[in-house]
Amino acid sequence: MSLPNFTDDGDLPVGVYRVSLEKVIEHFGKGSAKRQQIAQRLERIHKIAFSAGKIAHFIIFGSFVTAKL
Repeated sequence: MSLPNFTDDGDLPVGVYRVSLEKVIEHFGKGSAKRQQIAQRLERIHKIAFSAGKIAHFIIFGSFVTAKL
């Protein structure tokens, strides 16, 4: 599954999207130095969380998954 385009308000359409972290970074981790920095941090957190073997789902929300710079 891929991520849909943003709404006119700059948000994802309401829903739950099951995509790889690679697709999330590709979609949201560009456009500004701050977004790139947050994407790198998110990748580190994901790696640490899953290496512990205790997490089944990794949910991302907040302004990172919007069109905001």
